[in-house]
Order: sequence, then C-alpha cells, then structure tokens
Amino acid sequence: MQIENQKKEISEMKTFLYQLKLNFEALEKQRLQNKPIMERAANQPQTSLHTEDLKKADPHPKIGNFNSSDVSVENIFYSGPPK
Repeated sequence: MQIENQKKEISEMKTFLYQLKLNFEALEKQRLQNKPIMERAANQPQTSLHTEDLKKADPHPKIGNFNSSDVSVENIFYSGPPK
C-alpha cells in the first residue's frame, strides 16, 4: 500500500516538473522573440534618474562638498605634536 502511494506521488511530481519545464521553455521563447512578458501600462510614465536630481541630493559627510577656499588645510590635517 505504501509503495503504491509513493509511486503515485512520484508520478505526480514528474508531471508537475514536466509542466514547469514546458512553461519555462515557453517563457524563454517569448523572451528570445523580444516580446515583453509584462508590458508597462500606457498611463504610467517612464521613470528615470536625471543628473538634476543627483545635484539636489545632500552631500555625503565623508566625501564632503567643499572647496579649498572654504576650509584651510590646517583644519583638516593636524601636523602638530601627538596629543
């Protein structure tokens, strides 16, 4: 009885894997034909990152966003005796 149940379960698994393989092959064919799987809705605009948006961002504290005229070198690099 147990062996029959296992045979049935294995058969169902084989069928399921075969169907997955067929679905994967169909998706692969569709991808190779350059047809999008999911199309963007016409009312949704395409979003992109512009350089203007990057300039508006706050400067990173480790990189800093200052010129040599803003801060003197003595304030950045300490060259005196060790403290």
